[in-house]
Amino acid sequence: MYKIQLTESIKKQLKPALWGNSSKAVFDEIAQGKTSVFVTANKNMLVVGRIEGREFVAVAVVGQDLRGNRQDIINYAVANGAMTIRFHTRNPEHLRKGLQGLQVILTRTVPRAFGRDELIYKISVA
Repeated sequence: MYKIQLTESIKKQLKPALWGNSSKAVFDEIAQGKTSVFVTANKNMLVVGRIEGREFVAVAVVGQDLRGNRQDIINYAVANGAMTIRFHTRNPEHLRKGLQGLQVILTRTVPRAFGRDELIYKISVA
């Protein structure tokens, strides 16, 4: 997994993983260098993420085959000192399928007035 620039094409690709006004906030964080956009080694998945202390936060994941790409995310997290990975999602079915076989813990549910609630999951990587 390696860092890439946020282009208009990448913004369009990320839209399905962002909801409401979150895209503006996420794109602002990327512009400020707080958050980055990554592409997996096989180039079929984009990950927006950042390191927070000893945790890698996957703000948005879009593309195909999370199960086949999860090791890239884990390797990046471990290489950058993370002990856990935190995933934010409104589509837990995709996350559960992609992380099947790992010990995934639902740590929080953020109720939303419109649409699905935001679910926050963690996995230990160290």
